[in-house]
Amino acid sequence: MKKMKLFYRLLIIFIIFSSCTSDENSNSGSVSIIGDWKITKKAYSCSSKTIQDLGLNQCEKKITISILENGNIILNDFRFYNNDCVLKSTKGNWKLNNNELVITLENADDFTFTEFKNNILKIGYYSTDPTKICDDTSQVSYSYVEFVKL
Repeated sequence: MKKMKLFYRLLIIFIIFSSCTSDENSNSGSVSIIGDWKITKKAYSCSSKTIQDLGLNQCEKKITISILENGNIILNDFRFYNNDCVLKSTKGNWKLNNNELVITLENADDFTFTEFKNNILKIGYYSTDPTKICDDTSQVSYSYVEFVKL
């Protein structure tokens, strides 16, 4: 249950903040945030940028996000429940605020780490646990989920 909460929180974090270029609708080859996105990775990273891929099970590989032009967002989250892969859809809103993607989902915490570039969307959070310091530095670890545009 704790892992499910962590993963769901990471997924939500991914959605709340993401940097975007202001010219994403230009012909410069940039990718629009609007559209459907499929999960490709959940990961943990330290200050040294060492990334530990946490892997996805067959059910989690079905997770998608739909970012709609009207400002709505839909998270289709899949989890195993009693050995069945069960869908839980969560709705929310998104907006660009000073070139940052801000996403608000129903019943979800805010994300503290986002990145959007080269058709990859990452959403996550920095650890608030003081024991989660990595690489013998004062930097905290962070976890995220990664999506690719369909």
